[in-house]
Amino acid sequence: MKWFLLAFPLLLASCANQLQKTGSVDQSDRSITVPPGSAMAPLKSALLREGWTVKVKNVTNYNAGAAYGTRYAMEASVEFYDYLFPSLRPVYHYDISLQDTKTNEEIMTMGGSGTSEHITESLIKALK
Repeated sequence: MKWFLLAFPLLLASCANQLQKTGSVDQSDRSITVPPGSAMAPLKSALLREGWTVKVKNVTNYNAGAAYGTRYAMEASVEFYDYLFPSLRPVYHYDISLQDTKTNEEIMTMGGSGTSEHITESLIKALK
């Protein structure tokens, strides 16, 4: 029992995020440019399931959202951190920024640490 009481705060901290919304998503124009890479695969799949048009950023093109004709552009940093006990699922540190390419404003930032499922669920919820 003592072990659980000591480990419980660590389990909670391993799936924490901070969300700041400074704008809202136009639900009638759900198109987004996302960074390339396998770390983004769960996010890309979830966006497609939710009905988003998803384009992958060309790393040589700085203004990817406007270049691909998408309303939103995502920048993300995702790094492996540790494994979640007892499931041993990987935990990542992440920092996500969402920009509106029509207004050139950052409308959302989200960062913290969590499993890919946690990050994906948090992002989809924030986009609604």
